[in-house]
Amino acid sequence: MKVSEQVLCAIDDAEAGKFNAALLHACISIDSTSKRLYPSEKRVGVRYVNCLRKYCWLLEPMIGAGLNLVDTRFSNIKWGKIASPDFAEIIYEVFRCSHAHW
Repeated sequence: MKVSEQVLCAIDDAEAGKFNAALLHACISIDSTSKRLYPSEKRVGVRYVNCLRKYCWLLEPMIGAGLNLVDTRFSNIKWGKIASPDFAEIIYEVFRCSHAHW
């Protein structure tokens, strides 16, 4: 399935109230995009997080005015070896990994 089709499925599922399916399609879209952006990077997590970091400016207006996703660290969350993960690391671990491996 093309990335554009995954995005359309995510939108359609969200409109239908199928939020888990919509999130899965969105995560797959980001994963596919990250493969194209970083074709030589074999580690999925590195590609995915770098993609989110590169394009988080697209998400900032949807989340709320004034939230800087690039520089914000979440010191209240401990993630393995990461003491203060950023938005991209949290999205990868919480949403992409949990939806791709359930």
